[in-house]
Amino acid sequence: MITITMKGFKETERWINEIRTRMPTLSIEMAQEVANSLSKSMKLRAPRATGTLANSINVVPITKGFAVTVDAPYGVAQEYGFTPHVIPIEFIFQHLASPGARGQWVDNPIRFVWVSKSTPFVMPALDATAQNFPNIARRFLDRMVAKK
Repeated sequence: MITITMKGFKETERWINEIRTRMPTLSIEMAQEVANSLSKSMKLRAPRATGTLANSINVVPITKGFAVTVDAPYGVAQEYGFTPHVIPIEFIFQHLASPGARGQWVDNPIRFVWVSKSTPFVMPALDATAQNFPNIARRFLDRMVAKK
């Protein structure tokens, strides 16, 4: 006859139950840290002619986590590209005066600004955050399984 004796089973069961209770809170915290990391990376990569694009990047809570939003209406064009064009310099002054407002027609522009290329900032930020994700996940997993 073989007898198996397990010591510390109650402690292991208690530890597993602690992990189960801490998991939802830590997973929300991890999602927020990933969103904050992505937001910071996007802000660092966004073009800074006026700073409005970078300032329009926000982390907002949603039902099951967090979302990173770009509220500037030209964010998509800046990311994916546009046809090179000229704009009256007055448009830039209007934008600086009230960044969210739509530009008004300018009858006699003083001079023009050549807008020739887009600067992607979302995809490079996603790549950087994806490379950093294992470090974030490991840190939270270590916190999750750490005995109190």
